[in-house]
Amino acid sequence: AAEERADAAARARLAEARAQQDAETREFTEREGRRLAAELQAAIDRELSALRQDFVAKSEGRQAELGELAAGVRAAEAVLGETRQYFNANLQVHQLSAAALALGKRLETSEPVGAELKLLREAAQGDPLVATAVAALGGEGKKGVPTAAQLKARFAGVHEAARRAALVPEGAGGGAWGQLLGSLLALVTIRPQGDVQGAGADEALARVSHRLAAGDLRAAVAEAEGPALAARGNPAVALVVRDWIKDAKLRLQAEQALKILNAHTALLNEKLVL
Repeated sequence: AAEERADAAARARLAEARAQQDAETREFTEREGRRLAAELQAAIDRELSALRQDFVAKSEGRQAELGELAAGVRAAEAVLGETRQYFNANLQVHQLSAAALALGKRLETSEPVGAELKLLREAAQGDPLVATAVAALGGEGKKGVPTAAQLKARFAGVHEAARRAALVPEGAGGGAWGQLLGSLLALVTIRPQGDVQGAGADEALARVSHRLAAGDLRAAVAEAEGPALAARGNPAVALVVRDWIKDAKLRLQAEQALKILNAHTALLNEKLVL
């Protein structure tokens, strides 16, 4: 019986020791589990923090890069805009210069200038100065403008006809008899030549011819519009020279318009260079 009691007591102590060991094991396991979990969470937090910092740094870097890229794009767009503007202006100036040159070539003849005026209008793109110059010739585009040489040659006949009209005696009338008398007097009287003095129509006609021979069309027109050949002073003579004066003034107007166009295009070209 004593042995049984001793054996039971031993088993009880063993069971108690095992229970205590199990409790200590569970406590150790739980404690280590908490420690490992805390360390793992700390490691995860550190990794997440590092990832966040790296992401923020990279994001800021990308934003800076994007900002620089955007600034570069804006600068490129500005340069492209300026280049496009310069190219368009350069193209317009060259088109305008070519159109003015074509008009100048055409005005060396008496051929119609309608096509050249159309080119100028298109190249002008609303330029008021060009529009004014074109308007000065707009009405004559279809029939052309007589050249200075043609006007000079034509005035030889005008001179003779006007001289005959000027020499018709007063009271002879403007009919066939008066014209015959004027023609006869033109044959027998000495015709003034050169830059002569005198207030009469014959002297004025001589001065017009002299100015034309010197190549001064503007001075010739001014002389032809003087009092000696005006309608108030001598209606018959004024009638003879009227059409010639009109065409001569048209030639002067055309040359003036061309000078304005050439000066304008030269200024535009100079601005492009600057």
